[in-house]
Amino acid sequence: MRRLLLWSLAVAVLVVLLLCAEMVLRFGPWEIEPALRLDYETFVAVKVDHKGAFRYIYMRDNDLFWKGRPDTKWTGRVGHDIPAEMNSHGFRQREFSLAKPASTLRIACLGDSRTFGLGVWEKETYPRQLEGLLRARHPGHTEIEVLNLGVMGYSMFQGWISLNINAPLMQPDVVTFAFGFNDMMPAKHPDSVYYENGHSGLGKLRQFLCKSKLFVVYEMLVLRVTRELTKKPEPHVLKGQEDMYEEIGCAQIGGELKIENRRVSDDQYEELLVKAIDFCKSRSILPIVISIPQRSLHKPYLQAPKYHELMNRVCDKCGVKVIDLLPACMECINSGPEEEISERVEQLLLGVCHPAPHGHSLIAEEIAKQLESLGVLPQ
Repeated sequence: MRRLLLWSLAVAVLVVLLLCAEMVLRFGPWEIEPALRLDYETFVAVKVDHKGAFRYIYMRDNDLFWKGRPDTKWTGRVGHDIPAEMNSHGFRQREFSLAKPASTLRIACLGDSRTFGLGVWEKETYPRQLEGLLRARHPGHTEIEVLNLGVMGYSMFQGWISLNINAPLMQPDVVTFAFGFNDMMPAKHPDSVYYENGHSGLGKLRQFLCKSKLFVVYEMLVLRVTRELTKKPEPHVLKGQEDMYEEIGCAQIGGELKIENRRVSDDQYEELLVKAIDFCKSRSILPIVISIPQRSLHKPYLQAPKYHELMNRVCDKCGVKVIDLLPACMECINSGPEEEISERVEQLLLGVCHPAPHGHSLIAEEIAKQLESLGVLPQ
């Protein structure tokens, strides 16, 4: 009997201590957020100034892995100190109603940080420029609205999930897809595996436990220790800075890198793109696929993205034309003296793959041309 009382007392003390720890973590002067994804938790660890504290611009989501945190403010990177404000829906976009207003042509731009506009002002992003361009060219047309639904770090897998979530709510007439760079990134497991695990019984339990700040701290510590103790795989795929730069834009890490899995494999990318196009067509939504070039170390200093040929193959089969930005970009960089090519490349791209303001202008122009050629807008 005495032993039972001692055990009961010990359990009660432990519960009280855990509750006290939870209260301290929950109401203390710090922000504690769950990792966005097990092997990707630092990929979008961008801090924002919110009520005097640093917080992530994104929050965990069981379907999308992460999504924009509503009504936050972020100071950018990539060589620029540019603020980015998220609206009440968690997008870098002015406020808009989820339900499409009557007599409105609504274009939804799905994509990653290149659509989000990493390193440029919101007014310089191609969705915003496209809206201004179409309204100026077609003043007598119905109201034109272009939504920037780009999220940093998103893959085609997340784009597919986002399409399923947002299209029924927002009822767009046109959807543009600009994915591919994050898809080829090395990952412990593909995005699809994390999605399946997150919707398993254990995954749902973990999602529920993440409501506890104490569990979040425990999880973060376990992740850190596991990452340190995990044996690094023997590298054999990418060797040296040049291969890494040409493949995944990571020249700074040098050395060698083994890629066991990509976030989205070639086969998965093809399957998801077909599903996205069929989804749009079944709902009378016009799908537009965009191929944005990335930088190369070799002349002509630009190259098509890894999934470019795959995009073309899928879109040919589905009767959709790919907007290939490489020809327009090449025309731009070849428009002056050869010794100034590097400067003209800088006018198009920030870093490896993010469009500069002029790059965003080219994308907006090419989308506008395709919309006009397809009769979506009057000539």
